Amino acid sequence: MFRRARSTIAVAPAIIILAIATLMSGCAASSSAERRDGNHSPTSSVATSVAPSDDLREITAVTRKAIDAYNTGNLTALKSISCGALKTDLAKTTTRDFRDESRADLRRRGTGTVVSISELKTLNTHATGNVVVQYQRQVAGLDAQNRIHFEGTYKRVKGTWRICGVD
Repeated sequence: MFRRARSTIAVAPAIIILAIATLMSGCAASSSAERRDGNHSPTSSVATSVAPSDDLREITAVTRKAIDAYNTGNLTALKSISCGALKTDLAKTTTRDFRDESRADLRRRGTGTVVSISELKTLNTHATGNVVVQYQRQVAGLDAQNRIHFEGTYKRVKGTWRICGVD
């Protein structure tokens, strides 16, 4: 999928460390409805770090859009759904370099398809999840099923989940 090269697409380690540290400290997201409408009861407790199903559906959709944008070499589409470190890296990438990298990866391993997102955890407007993408052909770095496993980081911006990076 995304590799670290001239057109780097990487997650800033600080984002991952912050997300993990926050989750480890016991903080977690309130329900999706509470986050969207802003109604937080002062006596309500933050119960879980597991993402509500609406968040899972939306994050799965944005992850699929990101993989589709990479499969087609569509930098503009990927920029439109990105945030954070990914958006910063994409801003430094030319359309031609991105398209060339995408085409080279397509020739090597074929198109990627999101197989699953699991262990999705949200904290207010931030989320992390384990992503599995499967490719058509075996290449170095993929498991025996032509899959790659990585952690995706996400942020809700104006009510819409965006992808901020992959690690």
